[in-house]
Amino acid sequence: MTDIPQTEVSTLCPKAIVALQKGQLTNTLEWCNHIPFYRARSCFNLEQVNLSTLPVLLPEDLRQGWDNFRANDVKIVSIYASGGTLGSPKFIAYTKEDWEGAVEVTSRSLITCGITDLDHVAIIQPFGLWSI
Repeated sequence: MTDIPQTEVSTLCPKAIVALQKGQLTNTLEWCNHIPFYRARSCFNLEQVNLSTLPVLLPEDLRQGWDNFRANDVKIVSIYASGGTLGSPKFIAYTKEDWEGAVEVTSRSLITCGITDLDHVAIIQPFGLWSI
């Protein structure tokens, strides 16, 4: 995700955090141009980012097909489906990088909460990576 070690991000000054966030947002928006769902909406202006104009992802969008949410050149390593309790099932595809990113984000969250390698933690996920 980032080349800054996770233990150092929480100690950055506010100005450095804002710069890091802007860089990550720019990278995300550039990547979105490779995703059919977002590319079809042509709403990305990297010079003047207005978060309120970005498309909101709805459950119906996921039901239309997970393939709309991946770049053609990525390798999918896992696909999860919801049970469809409130409608048709939703499918979500994950790459190796998605898994690695989820591990990093979860690690940062746990470290921020004071969890150390001496603690025992149970992470029970009912539906895949992003349910944490």
